[in-house]
Amino acid sequence: MTGVTRFDGRLCRCGSLGTPVLVRIAAAPHQCDLLASKRCADATVQINQTWQSAGSFRDFPEGAAGQPPKTRSGRTCFARFGGGAKAASFRSPAAPPLTIRISSAAGSRMTHSLLLFPKLPPCGSVSRRGLLLAAVWAVAVSGCSRMFWRSQADFDTYNLLMQKTQDPRWDLPRLTVQADPRSRFYDVFDPDRAPLPPDDPAAHRYMERVHGMRGYKNWYKFGELDTVENPTWLSQFPFESEMAIANWERAPREEKSGVLERAERMVPTVRDLTLEQAIELANIHSRDYQFQIENVYLSALVLTFDQFRFNVRYLGLNGVEPTSSLTYFNTPSVRDDLQYNNRFGVSQLLPTGGQWAMELANNTLWLLSGPNQTNSASVLSYSLVQPLMLGAGRKIALENLTLSERAVLYDVRSLARFRKIFFSDVVVNGNGGGYLGLLRQLQAIRNTQSNLDALIKQVRRLREVNNELPTVEPLDALPEDVLLPENLANRLQFRPMHQELSWTGPMTEAERDQLLALSASPAWRTAISNLFSKVQAGVVTLDLAQLLTRLGQQQINLRNQENTFLDALDSYKLELGLPTDFQITLDTSLLDQFQLIDPQVNEVEASLIDFKDAMAQADQEGLTIEELRLAAEGIELLRQKVQRDGLALVDRDFERVRGMLPKRLAELTDPRDQEVTQKDYERSRIVYQSVVLDAFNALTNTIAGIRGEAAREDLTADERDDLFNRIDQVRERLVSIAQSLKAVQASLRSELISLAEFDMTQEECVQLALDNRLDLMNERANVMDFRRQMEVAANRLEAVLNVVARGDVGTEPGNRPLDFRGDRSTFQMGLQFTAPLDMVQERNAYRTAQIAYQRARRDYMNLEDNIKLTVRNEWRALQRLRRNFETSRQNLRISALQLDSAIENFNAPARPGQAGAGAGGGQQNLGLNLIQALDSVLQAQNTLIQIWVQYEQNRINIHRDMDIMQIDERGLWIDPVYQNLGSAKPKTPALTEPTDEHHPPPAPLPDLDAAHRSLFGNRRELPLRAASAITLAAATDDAAGPDWAAPGGVSVAGGVVADPRPLRSLAGQVARLRAEARRAGARDGQTRSVSDHGHGARHVGQHAQRRVDQ
Repeated sequence: MTGVTRFDGRLCRCGSLGTPVLVRIAAAPHQCDLLASKRCADATVQINQTWQSAGSFRDFPEGAAGQPPKTRSGRTCFARFGGGAKAASFRSPAAPPLTIRISSAAGSRMTHSLLLFPKLPPCGSVSRRGLLLAAVWAVAVSGCSRMFWRSQADFDTYNLLMQKTQDPRWDLPRLTVQADPRSRFYDVFDPDRAPLPPDDPAAHRYMERVHGMRGYKNWYKFGELDTVENPTWLSQFPFESEMAIANWERAPREEKSGVLERAERMVPTVRDLTLEQAIELANIHSRDYQFQIENVYLSALVLTFDQFRFNVRYLGLNGVEPTSSLTYFNTPSVRDDLQYNNRFGVSQLLPTGGQWAMELANNTLWLLSGPNQTNSASVLSYSLVQPLMLGAGRKIALENLTLSERAVLYDVRSLARFRKIFFSDVVVNGNGGGYLGLLRQLQAIRNTQSNLDALIKQVRRLREVNNELPTVEPLDALPEDVLLPENLANRLQFRPMHQELSWTGPMTEAERDQLLALSASPAWRTAISNLFSKVQAGVVTLDLAQLLTRLGQQQINLRNQENTFLDALDSYKLELGLPTDFQITLDTSLLDQFQLIDPQVNEVEASLIDFKDAMAQADQEGLTIEELRLAAEGIELLRQKVQRDGLALVDRDFERVRGMLPKRLAELTDPRDQEVTQKDYERSRIVYQSVVLDAFNALTNTIAGIRGEAAREDLTADERDDLFNRIDQVRERLVSIAQSLKAVQASLRSELISLAEFDMTQEECVQLALDNRLDLMNERANVMDFRRQMEVAANRLEAVLNVVARGDVGTEPGNRPLDFRGDRSTFQMGLQFTAPLDMVQERNAYRTAQIAYQRARRDYMNLEDNIKLTVRNEWRALQRLRRNFETSRQNLRISALQLDSAIENFNAPARPGQAGAGAGGGQQNLGLNLIQALDSVLQAQNTLIQIWVQYEQNRINIHRDMDIMQIDERGLWIDPVYQNLGSAKPKTPALTEPTDEHHPPPAPLPDLDAAHRSLFGNRRELPLRAASAITLAAATDDAAGPDWAAPGGVSVAGGVVADPRPLRSLAGQVARLRAEARRAGARDGQTRSVSDHGHGARHVGQHAQRRVDQ
């Protein structure tokens, strides 16, 4: 983090709180004044109001000087910060170190941390009322408590870590190894007296009895646990019924009365998981992150001992710790005495390799036989050893300490780099492809579903066309007694020249029975029965068979994509540290820019198709004048819907593209790309103006004339039929307009998708990587470590030559243990020498150290070369992907036009179903052309988002590999793309990476109460088109039967293509359109007229043309 300064720890003994108080503050305008006294009752700090703990907070009224009031002892201990944060007092008797994080009132993301340690009495201290002898004896027997040694280790270790993290390049927001209380692996129990975890039953019996002997019986004095997890970690998440992500994923769980049911299961759920929340969950629950923090702690823990080795230690001569022994001797008639021996010494290792030591030994003897006598004698011994060759000098003596100091720095830098790698893994590189990889798969599923919907629409339309073709059945002659009913005469015909009976349109069972009743002739009845069977089976032309084959393939592809996505989602849960049965849905707001066709435009096309079905139903049941007028009104309402939900949206898209077009052209470095982008925009404008708007305005007068004719009362039956056909023709033209709008809108919105800027040269990237890579710094320092180890190994080849000085001072005989006399002393001084003759092992170690040094040099060069290689590859990938993205954008525009043209040709008056029967050669491949066009659009859509994700992946990786990526305390990259994620969703809570503060469970996900849960009694399915949920179920899937087995669809080979929309009557369709028009009028104030919109839309095209001309 940049702009960070540090205050060294200052002593503050505040009741149960102790030292140190270590403060991290941001740069101005946050000033910091830290005052501390030797004794005070409270530690007063400024904290953010969301921090909670077992302690308590209370506000302090400010005094005249802006300071908290003094405590009862008359002394004050407080830390005062600028920035207007809340002042409070914190007190807690908890033994673990507590952290208080300070945030400014202005909402700065930079925070300040106070690390407070509990004040513990020194080991061996005694009560004022206790007896000294009893206290010393108790300490000698029992030693210090577990909590004392753990707290002391934490105190020393965290002090060292705070010193090692002062450089902003490897500043760390979290240092403590204690997990976040919300974490799955947080231990809620006393770490010094933890209950026993659950054990394997077969192995547990060896704790109770081993090798025929009874085991320790008090293993369970601290309790026993049922789980190794934090028992409260799931309390922060709501429990909801398990969702059916894909229809095919459902499996029976119970069988009751012959009916298969799935038992309901409540699972923890996170809905609409944002990238920011994913980072937070990973920081809280990731085992890898916790492992890396523990590595840093353990490395610093080793350093505390290496530093302690150079302190004055309670070790006497020969490294003996203080000892005491009391021995009773008894030999009958010879000896009866009690002997008490004590030894206590101190020593220190010197940085030159020498060592001094002093030891006091006392021997007290109580003679219990004969006259009671006491003899006590003491000896004060000392020694000094200074090597001159082997082990001599600071180069050798300080090497282990130097290695430990540097190792802590290496591990701190490794953790700082791990945080960057961890961010990139969670976002795009980790299990399941990361968050962006999951979104890419989800968008691919949506694209496949859209492709599937388009196929279904074309199958339905082609089936409608094929139903208008006559179905024929051989019949030698028409029976003499057959007289065709008037209502069926225009649908059933007999062709004597061809000797066949033909039927046009669908046939109901009632119509079949009516025809069978006309004659008892077996040939007639057989022909009618066969006709009915053929009509029900449907006419399967070559084009229809091709589309249905492709439809089945796409359904298989969709299920495969769903399966891949679900597997990747489970893997991603493990990346976050969550179990796989944890239920997650993703927030898809990042995919909004890839919504090339607005759902309202798709709704317009769907409404036009639904209106066709309603008209066909009314025509089949017998058209009345009232239904004709409803149809005329409905086509006018549909025209308004096309205007309101189609043209108006495209107008706005034109405005957006026109506003950003100069910037887009300026960003393109290749003149050819600039030319193509300009021409594509002009093509879209021409298509919109000359095709879409002209066709729409031409239909306005046609619809007005139709409504005028429908109002006449003297319409004949032929005129009604002709007017009804004209209404259907207008509807077909509106469908063509809607399809053209989709092509234009896809072309325009593809221009609005943007890539983040990256304008560094390759040389700059490589140099930044070489200057900033933390692992390269570690590797460079590692070479120096191996070089020093060569010197250490070489020193072991030298002879032992030590200067030794030792002596002792004794006391007079008798009971005078402290009467040291000079005449009772001795002193020795001399040299110790050992010849270096048997040195094969040391020789081999020296040669090994030389080879290790050469390997370290090569490893450093290899890492440097690999860094250059990686950065150069990523830089080239960014340049390639940026240009490929422009090409893919162009391909998408062309594919949209190709699909529009293919659909138009496919639905042309020259019926595709007749192509194979002798139509021109140009009509023979319409089915394949449509399939190819749909595949081209699908491939272009998938390629576009794939390149976008790959570009973002390489952009993240190159910043990570240059080590210029800065990660804030939330764990997010300080980059405009990722820092502004929450701005699009203001309700997203502010999330922070778990630092040394222990946060409470997050509030944004409240638990469901029983009343709310009762609403979800059955397993629920997520809707596919919900923008904020992970939804995969295809609209045509049905796990209980064939894929296309649904009533009201298009039959083929025993199955039907399902229509997910409910079938409404003509009156119902008109009523729905009226309601939509009223809602739109209330929303917009008034509905624009056709002429107004036509002029306005034409004005948009003319304005765009003028800009192009300029």
